[in-house]
Amino acid sequence: MSDQQQAFPVVFDGYLHEGISVRDYFAAKAMQALLSKSDSNNGAVISKIAYSIAFEMMIVRGDTK
Repeated sequence: MSDQQQAFPVVFDGYLHEGISVRDYFAAKAMQALLSKSDSNNGAVISKIAYSIAFEMMIVRGDTK
């Protein structure tokens, strides 16, 4: 089991499926917003920015793991 808080965990057929980490969920949402407003196609740069935003969101909520 991951030590990060999970988004959308679900029990299916008696097994816990953890879902994705909250940080990954935040990064995906940030990336979606960045891509909708950007004319850049540089995925590496946009990904780094999205994860920077996600990291800051985790700090605000008090989770720095």
